[in-house]
Amino acid sequence: MAAGLSSTGNATTGGRLRGAPEIAGGTRNGVEPRAALYRLRGMNKWMIPPALALAAGLTGCGATAAGSAPAEQPGVHDSWVSCEQAEQDAQPVGLTGGFRPVSAVICAERDLPRAVGAPSPAPAERRVTDVTALVSALQLPDEQPTTGACTRILITPPWIALLDAQGRWIHVRVPVDQCRKPRAEVMTAVRKAGPR
Repeated sequence: MAAGLSSTGNATTGGRLRGAPEIAGGTRNGVEPRAALYRLRGMNKWMIPPALALAAGLTGCGATAAGSAPAEQPGVHDSWVSCEQAEQDAQPVGLTGGFRPVSAVICAERDLPRAVGAPSPAPAERRVTDVTALVSALQLPDEQPTTGACTRILITPPWIALLDAQGRWIHVRVPVDQCRKPRAEVMTAVRKAGPR
């Protein structure tokens, strides 16, 4: 084989094909630098190889997606005290991905006889530790209002507090159906969530 020719018959210069773009930094032990830059022949400009540019772009997108945090949960209270105190202080809020419930407290009025004008008894507390079905129902969206007829039966939404592993809690809002009443899925989950 004639000197200065590659195996394909092309002229070479110092082991590099003549006419090929110059690699900034040369090679080290026969291996091109990982972040190689190419200089355009006859121009004082540098460019990144397309493959490296595409890889860098994909890496940046992945880092942004992985680093995104769930929405911050509004209405978080430090520690649970009682239904009586909570009903006075807390406003209902929607449940977001930034709050992870591990238990719940369902507050209900006590059906006890009392004298006329006497204060209402403190609400009863029902604690629940298996909140999977309840949380799924509470995360449902509101249904679109109906243009048809609705019953006049009044259904009071249950008063529910969700607690996380740190003991913090929120008074969660109950989604409503087409007639603006508590969704049946929530009422069913509350009914099945017996004392635990």
